[in-house]
Amino acid sequence: MKIVVPCDFTEVTEFALRYAARIAEVQDPAAEIHLLHVVEKGLLGQADGVEKQKGQLAQYAEQAKGIGQQLQVTGELQEGAITHTIQEYAEDARADLVVMGTHSIIGLERLFGSKAIKVVTRSNVPFLTVQKPPEDAPLFQHLVLPMGARPEEMTKLQWVVSRTAGFHTHVHVLAEYYPDKGLTNKLSSNLAFMKRLFDGQGIAYTVEQASKSGSFKVQLQEYAQKVGADLFMIVIYQSTTGIMPVLNTMDQEMIANSLNIPVLCLNPAMVVS
Repeated sequence: MKIVVPCDFTEVTEFALRYAARIAEVQDPAAEIHLLHVVEKGLLGQADGVEKQKGQLAQYAEQAKGIGQQLQVTGELQEGAITHTIQEYAEDARADLVVMGTHSIIGLERLFGSKAIKVVTRSNVPFLTVQKPPEDAPLFQHLVLPMGARPEEMTKLQWVVSRTAGFHTHVHVLAEYYPDKGLTNKLSSNLAFMKRLFDGQGIAYTVEQASKSGSFKVQLQEYAQKVGADLFMIVIYQSTTGIMPVLNTMDQEMIANSLNIPVLCLNPAMVVS
């Protein structure tokens, strides 16, 4: 197993490292963790700054080795833009997961999309975004899964099977409300597929219908609080790389959710590993 952890030398990097180690502990104690620091183009020539960053990276990698006895931790320095380089590195390394610490979305990022969303868009590697360190309790016991009418939801369900292996996760499904009968029928079809899949894999789940009144985003967070969720899983459909701004997307709000719940981010192009 290979896990990439983007490193910006802030506390959220340490949070991501702890999550990566805990995930590896369950799924592959001998996993490789790649600490990736991205330097903006043109700055690699500034020798003093780069050497300092290399030293910091080596120190982070050495400290991380103490988190898990069998973990293999390496530091990688790459030149480029964060929104492209992390994705490209993860795919070239054939990583299974990127665990990325995120900061709150502020200022113009609300207009142009958070870095986290720009990084995960079109990636073929899942991104787990975290805002705080993991609790001492077992990870990912209660996953909240929004369920809609899109056909891509069935691929998302395959990812549930793939990414919760070993965690004994209970999946809490909140089905979106649609006033349109056609969409309601498509949602019912997706739920039927989910039940067959989860029953066949022995995955525990419950399904709740969202109310027709109120924001689905707000209902998701209220539902997460009610069930004690420690993980969201979402699919990011829209691209934020164009010239037109994306205003206050649900994806941004979910990644920077006020409950500080980790979010496993997928996109429709991803291939289940």
